[in-house]
Amino acid sequence: MLRRIIDISDMVPKLENAPNRIRELRRKHGLTLQDVADRVGCKANEVSRFETGARELSIGWARRIARAFGTDIASLLNDEDNFDRLDEQERAVIDAMRTASSRDRIAVQRVAESLTSYTAENDDEPRRSA
Repeated sequence: MLRRIIDISDMVPKLENAPNRIRELRRKHGLTLQDVADRVGCKANEVSRFETGARELSIGWARRIARAFGTDIASLLNDEDNFDRLDEQERAVIDAMRTASSRDRIAVQRVAESLTSYTAENDDEPRRSA
């Protein structure tokens, strides 16, 4: 009997373009699929399907999964879907602003506004919208 090998690699979702950050968060927390499933109240294969995008992530499921990681729903989204997500450098600037005097905050805000205007006029690089 002759067996044919079928290449299904194009049919399997590529995780370098994952639809969300569930797998990233799960690994960051050192959790298995089963660990997350136990916290969320579903089966491990369901968590896997959410990670790969094989199953759509509803608001209800997103809330449950976010709670399992001790975070909010927005943290489950990729950067291209979540313009409010901050990188470490942006977070450091905001933290510094929060501890600065009101006078210093106003000065920093003015500098940021002038830099944003200057950059927008003189740079073709796309910007994240606010």
